[in-house]
Amino acid sequence: MFESALKRLIDAVEGASGAALLATEGLIIEALDAQGRKLDADEVLSEYAGVFEQLATLDEVLNLGQIDHFEVQTDQHLVSVRVLTPHYLLAVRAPKDAIPGKVAFQLRIVSPDITREL
Repeated sequence: MFESALKRLIDAVEGASGAALLATEGLIIEALDAQGRKLDADEVLSEYAGVFEQLATLDEVLNLGQIDHFEVQTDQHLVSVRVLTPHYLLAVRAPKDAIPGKVAFQLRIVSPDITREL
């Protein structure tokens, strides 16, 4: 159902190794690798849904505003996550040298297509 939008996202982010639609509870709705193959739950970093929950809790304490997007950059990857609704997240894993703004832009472009299907 979300496969074509996830594939478009992967294709649009240079060097992306995968993308996933996640529920904020950590459930994987759909996930694809760079070749368009479905990923198993253990291959996807669904833990980012937990990171979102922690950020949302922190926001309640600090009153910073509603979370729209967050990134985690490691020595190997950039994981960019966009909040679609209070219950769903869209994530893409890119190489560490990816330009964060370009990755975030591609997430924003694909988001409406996925949100319409939720």
